[in-house]
Amino acid sequence: MNIRTTTHRLSTKGRWLILCLILISFLTMAQAGATPKGPVTPLTIGILPDVDSLPLVLAAEEGLFEKAGLQVELVPFKSALERDTAIQTGRLDGGISDILAAAFAQNAGFAVKIVSHTDGRYRLLAAPNGSIRHVSELEGKAIGLSPNTIIEYATDMMIRDQGVDPNNVDKMSILDIPLRLQLLLGGQLPAACLPDPLAALAISQGAISIADSEDMDLAPGVLVFSSQALETKSDAIKKVLSVYDIAAGLLNAHSHDLAFLEPLLDKAQFPTGVAQNMELPTYRPAALPSPEEVETVIDWLLEKGLVDGSITFADLTAQDLWKK
Repeated sequence: MNIRTTTHRLSTKGRWLILCLILISFLTMAQAGATPKGPVTPLTIGILPDVDSLPLVLAAEEGLFEKAGLQVELVPFKSALERDTAIQTGRLDGGISDILAAAFAQNAGFAVKIVSHTDGRYRLLAAPNGSIRHVSELEGKAIGLSPNTIIEYATDMMIRDQGVDPNNVDKMSILDIPLRLQLLLGGQLPAACLPDPLAALAISQGAISIADSEDMDLAPGVLVFSSQALETKSDAIKKVLSVYDIAAGLLNAHSHDLAFLEPLLDKAQFPTGVAQNMELPTYRPAALPSPEEVETVIDWLLEKGLVDGSITFADLTAQDLWKK
């Protein structure tokens, strides 16, 4: 696995598995019969310890990139800020990100575009020994989150979906996610929004899930690449998306197989033992997010005054990459 250590959708799992086997066979035969035309184009992709990154981690672990004739280096990061800085300074070609981060980059003048949606999971959790058991009981209560991020966006969308006005809750800024988890479990926070795998870890220790992004098909995670990489490495990026589809299908087919998941989650730097409480999202084939998904995020950012009004779906997405 080439990872630097320094730092609903489809009908049945069976169909996914058949598709995976066909695609793997195709890629293997294509690689075996291909005549090298020059050096392989290298790609560096930043990942985070989250479920959005798992298809790429699995692809590296199973040698799927190599079978497709790719040279891909996955670079793990502990924070989104470090990942974004690495993309913007050219140290990465792309990375697992989210629509908000892509919009912020565009608004700041950095040329980054979305090439596909990804699938993450965010959960609104209540403290183990508290009184909150429903979203409606959050009014006037504190929710631990990181403001102006995908976490706050997911929080707003989940509580709005249950008829609660986000302005009627007390949003408490706790940027350190492990600290947010600790305060929730200790009862110092009545509620918090956490991404998986830490949400799964919290539930395993008694936290109560009162809202789940999976229940409302909320998936603002994306895979982004710099405009420079898209201009010079588009063929390699297209192959990455094909490999992503294979890995996503394998994850769907093995989503409850602990023998399959445990070593993979360890490679992805997930907390020890989290596999037993993990519910992976249903991974979709690679595709651009819908205009509605992107515009909903842009509207939220505009509502909060975080970006100007010039950003559009066309600005944020690599539509040319998907043209036949």
